[in-house]
Amino acid sequence: MSGIKVLDVTLRDGGCVNDFNFGQEYMDSILSALEGSAVDYIELGYIDEKKGSECGRTQYCNEKVIPQHFLKHKRRGITYVAMIDYGKFHIDHLDKRNEKGIDGIRLAFHKKHWKEAIGGAER
Repeated sequence: MSGIKVLDVTLRDGGCVNDFNFGQEYMDSILSALEGSAVDYIELGYIDEKKGSECGRTQYCNEKVIPQHFLKHKRRGITYVAMIDYGKFHIDHLDKRNEKGIDGIRLAFHKKHWKEAIGGAER
């Protein structure tokens, strides 16, 4: 059991119900509760260049707005990620990773696009 890691997707998957409109206060309370739990990975939301926002929602226009408006401090031992659907955000638009930003991207794609998606992720 020591090799099992837990990924929580509440802030992203829950957004499918409320159009990602959690509101900043509720987003902050969910993040605080998750950080206090035993999860290893927290998926902070979804990145979409066209439909994303800068704050108050967990659908972001880019990864740079996440630490500016939401992830103000990181807890040791937790990996913070965001999800990108292949075709909704071009990976060439991602900035270089930095200590204050998210730790990773979870890339989702349809089976028919796997070669293009994986090829783009290798850059």
